Amino acid sequence: MTLCITYSLDSYRATAVSDSLLTTTMTEKASFLPSDEKIVHQNPYGVKVQIISQPDSLYSERFDILCSIAGNVSLGLQSILYIDGFLKGTSCLWYDHIKLIVEDKLFQFWKTARDQHINICFAMNDHKGRIRLFELLADNTQFSFYEVMPESEILISVIGDDCKEAKKEILTRVNTYSYKMKLEEAIHFASIEVLKEAIDSPHAIFVGGNIQGALLNHHHAEYCLVRNGNINFRSAQLEHFEELSYPILDLLDEKFTITGETKRYQW
Repeated sequence: MTLCITYSLDSYRATAVSDSLLTTTMTEKASFLPSDEKIVHQNPYGVKVQIISQPDSLYSERFDILCSIAGNVSLGLQSILYIDGFLKGTSCLWYDHIKLIVEDKLFQFWKTARDQHINICFAMNDHKGRIRLFELLADNTQFSFYEVMPESEILISVIGDDCKEAKKEILTRVNTYSYKMKLEEAIHFASIEVLKEAIDSPHAIFVGGNIQGALLNHHHAEYCLVRNGNINFRSAQLEHFEELSYPILDLLDEKFTITGETKRYQW
């Protein structure tokens, strides 16, 4: 009941965006739904993008992981918050070790869950600074954790409802847009455009709410504000945001530009 898109802009930067709609149905186990499922309640304030921070690493800086969750969002957030706390108590871990910890802790939470239908995408830099994407694909019969490989030199993960169709549409648009803009601009524009259309579509009844997102650059991740008439932060509208030093994803800009000074660098 989600559409989450994570994409690499170059070797060192990645962006994760998602809708924010949470849906409750009559079916007890219905994280990914058929179109005829009876809806009991919908809430547009779901948090589906989360950052894991490991401040003690081989680098004298944060070592962050972008996470986006589709399916059983509660299970995903519990798992990710646990991993976040666990990694904060460790130091000097190599990239491969961190990846194994993430997979192991996810499996511990998944195997005892009542609703085991969940997809999670993780974006992180390896110890050469390169962006790597991993997906968890799990239901009541399988648990699969694997690395996402580039398609036509484009590193992108799309999880959630109609994710295969959404990914195909994004790649088609990137191919079209890359003739008139830089490849990284085309990837960003196509991804936001497809997500925005799904949220606005009256037919995608399980995708909606507001766009939320986060950015990763050289091991350092930050959430972003989203301007779409109002200013939203992690799905909720803000009346006062001047004290927040987050970058802004501007949906009113013709290229969906991300602007603003972050704590460490100009995005």
